[in-house]
Amino acid sequence: MRFITADTHFNHPSILNSCKETRGHFKSIEEMNETIIRNWNNKVGGEDTVYHLGDIAVKMSNRPLFELLKRLNGKIVFVKGNHDDQITFNWLERGNYKYAKGKKFIFHEVGLIIKENKKEYYLTHYPMDLGYQSVKRRNFHGHIHGKTVDKESCLNVGVDSPETGNRPFGQPINWNEAVKLLEEKRKM
Repeated sequence: MRFITADTHFNHPSILNSCKETRGHFKSIEEMNETIIRNWNNKVGGEDTVYHLGDIAVKMSNRPLFELLKRLNGKIVFVKGNHDDQITFNWLERGNYKYAKGKKFIFHEVGLIIKENKKEYYLTHYPMDLGYQSVKRRNFHGHIHGKTVDKESCLNVGVDSPETGNRPFGQPINWNEAVKLLEEKRKM
């Protein structure tokens, strides 16, 4: 199965205050981190793939981040967010290992496009304006936390998103469910 998420912000020291509505109930960053890991692993299996659309962690050194990411089920395809850097991606790539018929981690600098059912799904950190091509193009993104974009072709899939339903905090959304939510948004 495939899943999608964004904006985990592991170890981010001020995220509990800046996202009070979704993260303010956590007593500590460690509690938030462990909740995300638990809810992720309750949904994602070892053979699954998760597209993580940026902002993995903040102020977390590479070794502890690597050890944390190893605890997450599934192969993880990362798109770089504004809080991610190439140095961290390079470090994680050097430690990358064989996992479920491939590598544990795959990295994309800007985003990627998945084509299926005669549609193009743009997976990016930032919301995109797809212009007149939005008839067949869709955008899954993060970055804006507890907000939505007033475009029927965009869906915020971040852990703080108000658009992805009432899931346990940090649990990635199933790809097919995200597609369905985006199509419902387009009809409104």
